[in-house]
Amino acid sequence: MEIRYNIINVAEILSQVGKEDIANSIDFLVKQDMKKYYTNSYGIHSCLRDFLNNVSGCSEDEVMKNYDILDNFVKNLDSEKFYDKNIDGIDLTYCLEASKNQKLMLTIVDNMNTSQANKLFSERFSDKLFNILENGKFSDGEGRLFAVDLNRYLSSNFTKAFDRNFDAKECDGDFEVSYTPKGKPTITTDSNKWCKQGRAKSKFVKAMKKIPFRYEYSSKFYEQLNNSVVAAYSLNISMSEVSGRDIVKYYNEDQYKYGDSSSLGNSCMRYDSCSDYIKFYAKNEKCVKMVIALDTEDKLVGRALLWTTDSGRKVMDRIYGSDVVIEKFKEYAISMDYAHKEEQSYNNNSGWVNKDGLFTEYYDITVNNIYTMPYMDTFKYTNDLGSDEMILNNEGGDYQFSGTDGCTEVYEEGDENYVICARSGDRISRDNAEYIDAHGDYYSSDYCVFAWDSDRYELENDCVYLEYRDIYVSENTDVIYIDCSQSKRYETYVLLDDCICLEDGEYCLVDESLHNYIDGTDLFISGNIIEVSYSDSLGNSWKQEICDEWYENDELIEMIQVSVREEVTVIDLDGEIIYKLLEVVND
Repeated sequence: MEIRYNIINVAEILSQVGKEDIANSIDFLVKQDMKKYYTNSYGIHSCLRDFLNNVSGCSEDEVMKNYDILDNFVKNLDSEKFYDKNIDGIDLTYCLEASKNQKLMLTIVDNMNTSQANKLFSERFSDKLFNILENGKFSDGEGRLFAVDLNRYLSSNFTKAFDRNFDAKECDGDFEVSYTPKGKPTITTDSNKWCKQGRAKSKFVKAMKKIPFRYEYSSKFYEQLNNSVVAAYSLNISMSEVSGRDIVKYYNEDQYKYGDSSSLGNSCMRYDSCSDYIKFYAKNEKCVKMVIALDTEDKLVGRALLWTTDSGRKVMDRIYGSDVVIEKFKEYAISMDYAHKEEQSYNNNSGWVNKDGLFTEYYDITVNNIYTMPYMDTFKYTNDLGSDEMILNNEGGDYQFSGTDGCTEVYEEGDENYVICARSGDRISRDNAEYIDAHGDYYSSDYCVFAWDSDRYELENDCVYLEYRDIYVSENTDVIYIDCSQSKRYETYVLLDDCICLEDGEYCLVDESLHNYIDGTDLFISGNIIEVSYSDSLGNSWKQEICDEWYENDELIEMIQVSVREEVTVIDLDGEIIYKLLEVVND
C-alpha cells in the first residue's frame, strides 16, 4: 500500500503505537505554527524533517523544547519498531497490530485513490467550507487548526466503520448536513453520485463532531463557524424582471453560477449556439419578459419567462433552478399577482396557481414570428407557422416548438416518435426513452438501467448495483451487503443466492469461502490457501486446503487432534512438519 504522510497523520500514527510523548510534541508545534496547509510526503522521515525545517516560533523556550524532543526522535528513527527504513515508511503490519484503533489507523494510511463511496466530504461542501475558513476571523487560531486537521482527511478512504459522505445544499429554512451513517453502505447512482437513500441529516456542529479530528475545538469556535456556514448556505438572492436583449444575455450559461446542477444548469437552450433562437423573446418585448434571480456575485441561479397573454393575464412559465430557488419564484409570482405554472416541467400545460389557489386555463399569446423558434415548455403550439404574426397557445395546434435547433423542423402534435419523460417533463425521442412498467410511464434512458433479474429496463433509483457482477437488479431481489471483512475484492451488494452463511451468521460469496473439514464449518478465505496433511496411529491420512489466516500453528494442531479419533502422529503444513509424535521406547 502506497502511503502519503501528513504531519498531523504522523502524530496520530505515533499516538496509536504508544509514542504519546512524541505525538504531543508534534501537536504542540502544530498549534504554535502559522502554516495554513501541510503538504503530504511520500516518506515519514522526510515528512518530519520538512516539518522541523519550516515550523515557526522556534525562538520561544517551550517551542524550542518540543522542537528538540522531535528532532532527537527523528535522528534515531531507524531504531523504532514501527519504522521501515527501506521504504521510509511505517511497518504496516506492526502498526495495525499495535494500534489502539485499527479502523482509524487504516483510514489514516489508506489515503491514495479515494473512491466516491469512501469520501469524507463532497467537493462542493469541502470547497465552500474551506472558503469560509480562509475568511479573516478563521485564518488563525482554532480556525487555522480546524482547516489543517480537516484537510488531511480529504484524500482518505472512510469505510463503513465511520460516518462519511458529508454534503450540504442551499436552503431556505433550517440548515442541515446530510451524510451516510456508519454501518450503512454508500449507495451511488450509475453516474457515481450519492443517492438520497440511506442518508441521515444532522445540524452542522453535530455533524462535524462525528469526524475523528485529532484536536478538540471550543464551543465558541463551533458556534462562530456554524453561524458563518449557515449564512453561506442560506439563500441570498435578488429577483428582477428583464426584457429584450437581457433575456438573451441571461439565457446564456456564461451568466450562470458555476457548477449549477439544477434544471437551470441542465437547460437545453443555455448554449451560445442557441442565442439566435432566444432572440425571439427579445423581438417580442410587448408580451414576454423574464424573471431572474441573481446571487451576491451577480450570477444567475434561476429564471422563468413571464408572459402577458392576449387577455392581459400575466403568467410565469416553467421555473429553472434548484428546489429552493423555485419556491422563491413561486412566492414572487404570488406577491406580484401573477399566476405560475403548477408543475415545473414540459407537460401539464394548463395547470396554474395564483393567490386564490390552483386552476386550469388555456391562453393565447400573439407574437412576431422570426421563423427560428426556441425550444418552448408551455406556449409551444400554433396553427400559424407561416405567418409573420402568429398566435401561441398552451392547448394544442398543428405544430409545436419542441426542438433545440431553431425549430426549422417542427413536430406535429401526436407524433408517435416522441414521448414525454415522466421525471423531467421534457419531450424526447422514443429512441432515447424506456417504458417502465412499474410506473406506467416513459422515462429518459438517462434515468434507466437494464435489470438482470427482471430482464427489462427499470429506473436506476429502483435498482441496486452489484459491482462484483457489474449488473443491476430490481430492489425486490434478495440481496445483502458485504464489506471488506467479508470479501477480499468487494464492498458491495451481492445476490443472496451467490452467498453462503458462515458460522458467525455473516455472509460471504461462495467463491470466497472454503469448507473447513477439520471442524466442519464454512469459513471466509481471508488470506492465502495452503495445504495441510496429517496422519493417525492407525495409518489413516488426510489432506485438505485451509486458509493461512484461520489458525496459529498451535491452534491448528489442537483442532486436528480434537477432530481425529486416534492419536495424531504427524501434521504437515504447506510442506513443513509442524507436529510429530515422539515414540518412547522403554528399556
